[in-house]
Amino acid sequence: MNDNQIKCFLEAATCLNFTTAARRLYITQPTLSRQIQNLEAELNAKLFDRVNNTTKLTAEGQALFEGLEPIYKDMNKLIRKVKSGKIGEQYFFNIGIAQELVPDSALSNAVKKLQKKYPNVTVNIDAYDYRELREGLTDGSLDMVQAVILNKKKMIPDFEAVIISKEEPYLAVPKEENYSESEMLTIENIESILEKYPLICVEPGNYDSYETDPLGVLMDNIGWRRSEPPEVRYVDVQNTIPYLVSAGLGVALVHYHSYVSVMKDVKMLPISLGHTYDIGISYNRSKSNLYVEEFVRYIKEEL
Repeated sequence: MNDNQIKCFLEAATCLNFTTAARRLYITQPTLSRQIQNLEAELNAKLFDRVNNTTKLTAEGQALFEGLEPIYKDMNKLIRKVKSGKIGEQYFFNIGIAQELVPDSALSNAVKKLQKKYPNVTVNIDAYDYRELREGLTDGSLDMVQAVILNKKKMIPDFEAVIISKEEPYLAVPKEENYSESEMLTIENIESILEKYPLICVEPGNYDSYETDPLGVLMDNIGWRRSEPPEVRYVDVQNTIPYLVSAGLGVALVHYHSYVSVMKDVKMLPISLGHTYDIGISYNRSKSNLYVEEFVRYIKEEL
């Protein structure tokens, strides 16, 4: 029984819906089903009954869930606590950055100021998906997050945010496409491009921190006129998108400071959608400390 199997089983047992569970884990539904099947084979036990589009735990599944869930929660909490460095006298300031972002200069300059004033503090910076960013803010294992501003309605009550920039949307396309990066794409241009390439998106559940997902943004804002929606290629993680676009395997709706923008074989084509992405830092006020307060002040000085 490995970590992926445990996560898939616990999420499926909580949701009792494999599609919903897969979205909450930011994986595909077939991937989740395979993990459950492998776990059932290893345990030689059937964990779920699926009858008439309804999913229920078997007696064995219920026993496994009741025993495993509290153990797994305690283990993850302990791991995040240890990784956060908040044990003993040494202090670590932990920053999480959304996987698709190129780090902003305001954040980099704030880190330098914090490190200069508190040389005994070790600053850690790492990339995470949005589920991990929310969990880190909630349990305090992340002091600060840089991302598209997380939806307050889905966050903890003491969530706070400072907007660094408002990003206009772009369509990232393979470099060989014959469009100018200085001219705004028209509806006709977008539809023509999407006839040739699929729109690459992370599984829908990953976008609950955005106003909506990329397909929804396009369909709602460009006045899509075709009877069929564009082809969509879903991927498990955000950081695979730049490589797929660069290889000519699809296009992506992004903002300008997405990591895809630094790929040499990608063009960033501006779109007018009446939709912007708010990029900023987020933190948990109830978990904040002297260093968080200083860091927020440094960020605001950079704006």
